[in-house]
This record gives sequence, structure tokens and C-alpha cells, in this order.
Amino acid sequence: MEYYKLPAYNKARELTEQITRSTQKVPRDIRFSYVTKMQTASMGIMEHIAFANENPEERVAYLDKAIQDLHTIMIRVRILKDLKYLPTKGYSAIIRKEEELVRQLTGWLNKTTESNNKH
Repeated sequence: MEYYKLPAYNKARELTEQITRSTQKVPRDIRFSYVTKMQTASMGIMEHIAFANENPEERVAYLDKAIQDLHTIMIRVRILKDLKYLPTKGYSAIIRKEEELVRQLTGWLNKTTESNNKH
């Protein structure tokens, strides 16, 4: 299956779009530290999913990297909310997408690990 048809890839793309929409009003002085790094991490997740799909022998490593990038986003999102730079609606939308994506990635990782252990 092509990577762009994978549910996890599409969820990561939705997360990237939601981050962009929800963080438009974050002040410039903290934009790089938080928003730019979140956008970079979300793009990284999309890349890791594509690479995991195309490289079965390295799938676990790529999925681990995707999950690490997701945690990077989660940390920054929560800080932005606590600092009141992220509206509640935007925060909730990002968190929902993050939770859905972490379930998908963890499920894929577990399935891959189980399959590797059988061989």
C-alpha cells in the first residue's frame, strides 16, 4: 500500500494541519521554540510513517522515531495551553488527533514487534 493511503499517515497530516491552524496567534518571541519545532516534528512523523511503510526491516526504528516526535509535540502543546497561548478549542482538537495517532502508531508497532518475534 502506498504510504499516503495509510490511516496513520493521514492522521499525521491532519495533526500537522491542526497545529498550523491552532497556533497562528502564538507570539513571535516563542513561535520558534514551540510552534516551528511542533511543525517540524509533525512533518517528521509523516516522513517516518512513509519510511516505515517502505522499509519493513527498519519499521520498528521508524515507528519509534514517529512516536518520539509525537511526544515532542505533546509536551509543547501542553506548555502552550498552560501559558494560555493556545485556545481551548485548538488544544482539544490537537490532543484528540495526537491520541488517535499514538493509538495507531502503537498498534502498528506492537503488530510489527509480534510479527518479528514469530520469525
